[in-house]
Amino acid sequence: LNRSQNVGATQLSCKSSKIWEHGTSLMNYLRMVELEGLTGHIEFNSKGQRSNYVLRIMQNSKEGLRQVK
Repeated sequence: LNRSQNVGATQLSCKSSKIWEHGTSLMNYLRMVELEGLTGHIEFNSKGQRSNYVLRIMQNSKEGLRQVK
């Protein structure tokens, strides 16, 4: 995305109706990519929502994190 246009960060407020000028470009880019991240496989559907993922419920104990069945 950054190769096709100069993407910079600007300060926004949740109370304002102003949107980030590169938001639409970012969403369009995310819909096209798939990658392996720290949480596993990452991909998004046509609405920009993460799809094809697995959730694991973890419990913290004295021995550390363990997956709940």
